[in-house]
Amino acid sequence: MTNIQKDIKEISSEVNPETLNVMVDLFKDSFSIEESRKDTLESKASMVLGFSGIIVGLVTGLVSQENSPIGLNVYTFAFIGSILCFTLSGLFALLTVKLKNFMQPFATLTPEQIDELLSKEETDIKNEIVKNYSDSLLNNQVLNNQKASKLNFAFYSATLGIFLTLVTAITAALGI
Repeated sequence: MTNIQKDIKEISSEVNPETLNVMVDLFKDSFSIEESRKDTLESKASMVLGFSGIIVGLVTGLVSQENSPIGLNVYTFAFIGSILCFTLSGLFALLTVKLKNFMQPFATLTPEQIDELLSKEETDIKNEIVKNYSDSLLNNQVLNNQKASKLNFAFYSATLGIFLTLVTAITAALGI
């Protein structure tokens, strides 16, 4: 049990029922926000993955159409760098959308535990609700923060890939 969870348990045992109702609503809202955040991160990662795949396909297709031999020059390094960056971007995007075990409050309760919970006083039930939502929220925040970090790496890799693709196009046009 983390310090935050201990603090929440102590606070929820000392508050009046109206305040406890507000705490329950607050945790429910926070949990919903974290669920929305997960969906947003995964949606953005899917867009980055699709974008990276399209660019890699286009760049490799354009280069394969070229008749000139590719030597070790700026063009070659920029081309290889852009392919690597877009590939890394795609990999980080895939890691972002990888399935994780997001916690749901009360998802693991057995029927016996549910019966036991329902036999408690209303204040005790609400305390249990606050505890379960706080546990789920903390777990899901950690997982979403990890997803956000991977999505940032995907974005940075894609940005560098775009830059290197521009360098590739410029050097090809200039014959460097």
